[in-house]
Amino acid sequence: MPSGRTHDLVTYVLAIPTAVGLFFLTRHVGLTVLGTATMLFGGLMFGPDLDTHSKQYTRWGILRWLWYPYKKLFPHRSHWTHGLLWSTWLRVGYFTLVMTLALAAVLYVRAVWIDGLPADGDQAVRTLQTAGHHMSRLFRAVDGKVWLVAFIGLWWGAATHTLTDVIGSTLKSMFKTF
Repeated sequence: MPSGRTHDLVTYVLAIPTAVGLFFLTRHVGLTVLGTATMLFGGLMFGPDLDTHSKQYTRWGILRWLWYPYKKLFPHRSHWTHGLLWSTWLRVGYFTLVMTLALAAVLYVRAVWIDGLPADGDQAVRTLQTAGHHMSRLFRAVDGKVWLVAFIGLWWGAATHTLTDVIGSTLKSMFKTF
């Protein structure tokens, strides 16, 4: 399995052809920059190795606690975290859920401590609904092409990591037989 340094190098090297390919496909500088930036983010911070104590995990700094449940839920290199088709969707869904819950917590604290509303289950439900509503409005406010290019960038960054693992493991097993 390649090292974190190798994964980073592959991500950086592939950023240029990614940008060229995106510009060729979109003919739009903004979408090209977005797709390339999310590819870099996907490869360096939002990739498959968030399921273990890795460079990707530690790069989140004080926010790495957000990924702790993810790390505990999924075994390292499982198809859920390293699969080409679903792993990026899973991470996006997980991150969206965590951000929604974090927003709900902030709204709850504000409602109880600042607005003086009762600290009960009904208030918790209301703030969770409000957080969900805000997240939904955010997703609807952004053009679908932007979300698509951002997701493709995240997916490609993570896919380069998985493909590097597969190639590295294949080469390692091939050279063991000689």
